[in-house]
Amino acid sequence: MTKLVEMARIRRDDSPAEGDSGKIDFSEFANKIVDEFKKTLNNEDLQNFFKNAQTNLQEVTKSVSESVSNALNNMKKEST
Repeated sequence: MTKLVEMARIRRDDSPAEGDSGKIDFSEFANKIVDEFKKTLNNEDLQNFFKNAQTNLQEVTKSVSESVSNALNNMKKEST
């Protein structure tokens, strides 16, 4: 990622060559960003992290749901 940032700085600071419109071609830079993004998506550790996070969220959701249900049932019992 540091290489990508450095490439952006170099391209930003480059002055246009003679006969050039002054428009900077970022296609190589964009392609490298896409490649890095694809590597990230294919990263097994990252996929495991998201899988574990999803499992943890499901467990927390279930626990909160059960707690709310129990609290409502207790309130009903106390009101009768």
